[in-house]
Amino acid sequence: MKDKINIAIVVAIFITQYFYSLFIANLMPSAEVNLVVNILVSLLVIGSVVLVFKGLEKRKTRGTE
Repeated sequence: MKDKINIAIVVAIFITQYFYSLFIANLMPSAEVNLVVNILVSLLVIGSVVLVFKGLEKRKTRGTE
């Protein structure tokens, strides 16, 4: 399960960074703000992927009981 989470995190970050560089980065007033927002978005994506996999794991264990 850990391998699937790690792969999902990497894929999600690549996709997010691609769309971030296309759309959001052009709206930022400076490089510092861009960096901070980029880091926060990446952390949000990692947290979301981990929560989704935790929820799937709970659902899977609940279904076997």
